[in-house]
Amino acid sequence: MLLGSFKSFIQCEQCVALTKRRFCATTKRSSANLNRFLKTFSDRRYSTSSRPLDSRWLKPEGTDTGVVVHNSLSKQKVPLILPTNSGRTATWYCCGPTVYDSAHIGHGSSYLRFDLIRRILMHVFNIDVVMVMGITDIDDKIINRAHELGTSMEAVTRKYENEFDKDMSALHILPPTVRTRVTEHIPQILQFIQRIIDNGYGYVTETGNVYFNVRKYSRYGHLSKKTLEDGEEKKSEEKGHSHDFALWKAAKPDEPWWDSPWGRGRPGWHIECSTMASEIFGAKLDIHSGGCDLLFPHHENEIAQSVAYHGCEQWANYWLHTGHLYLKPGEPKMSKSLKNIISIGELLQTYTADQFRLCCMLEHYRADIQYSEDTMLEAVNLSNRLSTFFSTCTAYIHGQLDCSPIQEAKLMQSLKDTKAKVHRALADDFKIYIALYAITDLIHEVNKELTSNVKVVPGARSPAVIAAVYAYLSRMLDIFGLNIPGVQAYQESSPVHLPSLLDSVVAFRSTVRQFAIGDKPTSEQAGSKKEVHKSLLKACDNLRQDMGLSGVRVMDLAKGSSWEITSSVAKKTNQESEERKKTEGQLEPDKLKIED
Repeated sequence: MLLGSFKSFIQCEQCVALTKRRFCATTKRSSANLNRFLKTFSDRRYSTSSRPLDSRWLKPEGTDTGVVVHNSLSKQKVPLILPTNSGRTATWYCCGPTVYDSAHIGHGSSYLRFDLIRRILMHVFNIDVVMVMGITDIDDKIINRAHELGTSMEAVTRKYENEFDKDMSALHILPPTVRTRVTEHIPQILQFIQRIIDNGYGYVTETGNVYFNVRKYSRYGHLSKKTLEDGEEKKSEEKGHSHDFALWKAAKPDEPWWDSPWGRGRPGWHIECSTMASEIFGAKLDIHSGGCDLLFPHHENEIAQSVAYHGCEQWANYWLHTGHLYLKPGEPKMSKSLKNIISIGELLQTYTADQFRLCCMLEHYRADIQYSEDTMLEAVNLSNRLSTFFSTCTAYIHGQLDCSPIQEAKLMQSLKDTKAKVHRALADDFKIYIALYAITDLIHEVNKELTSNVKVVPGARSPAVIAAVYAYLSRMLDIFGLNIPGVQAYQESSPVHLPSLLDSVVAFRSTVRQFAIGDKPTSEQAGSKKEVHKSLLKACDNLRQDMGLSGVRVMDLAKGSSWEITSSVAKKTNQESEERKKTEGQLEPDKLKIED
């Protein structure tokens, strides 16, 4: 009974991280033990063969990529299949921001998680991704903000779109392949609406509004599991059904408008994404994504109007949705109206982009994230652990670290096993957190070898196997969009070749230190040399402290010393780089918000 309950519990992606923490805390067992325990059931979780595919989803024809994804339309994991003639190219439309105010970390977490998936598809599974992001630059909130500021709608949207770009860049999120704006697609939107009307799915009211008739579309609610009876009592006088949604809104006083066959007005919210996606990709796209709050009504309505326009059975083959980010359990999602937001700029004053990315990676992309000091501390500790690991490996490879003979065959097998585990986890609905468990297990195993001093044998070294582990892990972290070692930021932003400079400084300090702690002086020399040695060691300690204050950590080893750049100085470098961009006139320091 207990085992059955546990199996049921771990089938919820949102509970896996909590399960891990509770299991380890109550049983005093390692995360590796839990991973092996979970593996017992992993092949059956969301299995694509354990139950028939949902009739709401039509399996595409084409090439199986070897990846399975949880499709919000089918409510289960299904194989990711791309058209055979696409050359392993995936078409992806992502709902972008409504640019009227500052983006907060809830928005950042959603775009960051899709960025991780995009990077994995490209660099792990060799799939070219064409991502289109639609920017909503006409909306009630934008109009209200322009009135509040006493400026034009265009000034508001351009200002906050620029800040959105800055925020995404600061989080190391790749820009979309193509960016579209609603106001640049008005003619296409008018044509899209007219065909929906001609096909019998839309109707025009006496006031000049145009609505979609949901009762004409028999599959309405398949994505969200809503029924036409839900909310029927809230029907307005003008609409035929409460779920009928606006395709075109008649103009109101002091609002921007465009001419149309139905009178002056502006587009409804949902029609814009269908039109812009269709303008780029036509009647079919592979992936459509957004936060889980967009599932209804936005994405449900997108499907209805797109199928009505194209006359197809299935418009987007895969629907991906991310979980929300919360400050406290049981609280509503982060929203400016609730005054429970933390801007991306505020986040980066305390933590680095890498640390926030790791925080998002520690949960499945469909799971909710609770943002707190504890969760960020876990990410900070992991970041520091990774940084220290790379520094230790570098020291060993360069001959600066002695340890017992390394079990090469064992480590190479562990590396091989880790590669397989990581690949399997990423192919299984992008379970990055499981990949991280496998990576940290490998790091633990390597660290045990490098810190073993049971029997140090001079000349018995194995730099090749350590370099192989280093190369694989650094490549994977690069794929994940992480810059853990911290040197690259300096190399990109400084005309000085900092690593060479630091090597010289540390080598000088190491030479002085070795002299100070070298062979003991004779009794005749003891009096004079003792004070010299003491002064030299003090000078070495002072230099190490000074370098630490500058963000460079020096570690003394058996055969010299090594160094690493701490996260705080890498963060400072990134901030200084952004400040330089501002002074060069590239961006105005201001704020932006996305549709909640």
